[in-house]
Amino acid sequence: MMDKRKVTHSFTAYQCRICPKYRTDNLLTKSEENEDPIDLAELLDQYFAYIKRSKIDEYTSRTILLEQSKEETDIMDSVKRIVVHPKAGKANEDFTVVAHDTNAITRFDGSKNSAIYSHSVFCYLKGEENVFIFHRYGQSGCKTAFQNTFNTFLSSKGLVCHLDVLVSDGMFEGHEKYHPEKLSLITTYEDISSDLADNIRKKKRKKIEQEVIIALNAPKAVNIVEYLRNITKKQPTITELKSVLIKDSFTDQFDDAKLTLKFGQVRRKISLSEFSGLIAEYDITSDIEYAVDGSVKKESLYALADRYALTFLEDKE
Repeated sequence: MMDKRKVTHSFTAYQCRICPKYRTDNLLTKSEENEDPIDLAELLDQYFAYIKRSKIDEYTSRTILLEQSKEETDIMDSVKRIVVHPKAGKANEDFTVVAHDTNAITRFDGSKNSAIYSHSVFCYLKGEENVFIFHRYGQSGCKTAFQNTFNTFLSSKGLVCHLDVLVSDGMFEGHEKYHPEKLSLITTYEDISSDLADNIRKKKRKKIEQEVIIALNAPKAVNIVEYLRNITKKQPTITELKSVLIKDSFTDQFDDAKLTLKFGQVRRKISLSEFSGLIAEYDITSDIEYAVDGSVKKESLYALADRYALTFLEDKE
């Protein structure tokens, strides 16, 4: 059996904004235009009731289901913690399960079933402020399914949820937030059919024509690494990256870029457009405490989440 202690664990923190569709006004905060802010705790209760029956995100085919009731605790006089453990996974894909003791195989129809896994979501409320922390276990998380189905629920109310990434420098003291390993420069072409009718009916798909890989531990790549490490919350652009590459005599003839980054023991390959969200992934693997059977101790996970959330809430005081 695999040692559960070898699986990576990480947190990603966000601030939730609830806005009217097509506008940016945050309805969770009081203002001259919004004298009666939305009660986020009440809104979450309604959403939790909504996902008591499994829901599928139509954009990503992710399933989410909340079996257990929420846990609600006042961790400080002014800070309320709400924890839920939704189960999430991929829908619309057939999957097979094997019984280890008998070797029996059971096949499931993805249109009727989903393989789902348990996750933890921590919501911290302090007056009009909030922090959401999503716990990621190995390669598995539920942030996309949570946010997208939350927005499906909110759409009937004319509302939309935005989750803005939060990064706390204090949580990364003593080690790097992330280590850039490789940069892939990708040139694409459009897959055009010889049948003109196909080109009219279908959206043209882009395929990789060429991929140039730059090892970011090479001396020549020092300026690229410095550029990436100096990005905190700002979204990098292809144009900016090209200007850095030109300075170091690298090619600027590419359409897209992918990065291989390492966060503690966690390694991810992402598009440049995903960079600002992923740099906020905080590796907690070495800080987690485990039970004898290798499972994570609940009190350890909760204490780490509390400490992380309070860094954002206390910073605002």
